[in-house]
Amino acid sequence: MSSTFARSRLPVLSMLAVVAACSGSTGPQPALSDAEARELFAAMSSVSTPTVSLEPALQAAGGPAPSVILDQTVPCPAGGTAHVTGTSNSTASGTTAQVTEAFADCAASAPGASRTWTMNGAVTVNATTQSTGALAASITGSIRAATAGRSATCDVGITITVGAGGAGGSVTGTVCGRAITGAP
Repeated sequence: MSSTFARSRLPVLSMLAVVAACSGSTGPQPALSDAEARELFAAMSSVSTPTVSLEPALQAAGGPAPSVILDQTVPCPAGGTAHVTGTSNSTASGTTAQVTEAFADCAASAPGASRTWTMNGAVTVNATTQSTGALAASITGSIRAATAGRSATCDVGITITVGAGGAGGSVTGTVCGRAITGAP
């Protein structure tokens, strides 16, 4: 596995955690509208997650890093934090990773939106990448999000696949109790 491949996949895994965080729900009373769920998802996506460069470990090991441990807290755009922890294990044929992103009063707005969502809870991404560029990931967890007069508890249940070379793929599951399908 090349160091370029290793560097390119771990940021994707961190972003998958963010993508999934708005997935699946027991639903607030009253439930969020489709537009509110999309806005919440966009706010969650605006939270920057750390990226990991495996280059030093690859050079030291003379090839794929056998294991990388991630433990970093990042500030959220409008206050609070996201604590990202996990492990990544690499071989010449690919990488497996488990990454958890825990939100603590993490506040963010969707681009162009006037309201700010405050998020608490965590999601976990279990992912496998292949040296061909293929990716398979499952994302589970629970997020509580609130904005002026609105709140939701969203259980996560998402599966993401990407074909070799990054071609094709799908996103399926639930987001805040709503079916989600699409392309990654």
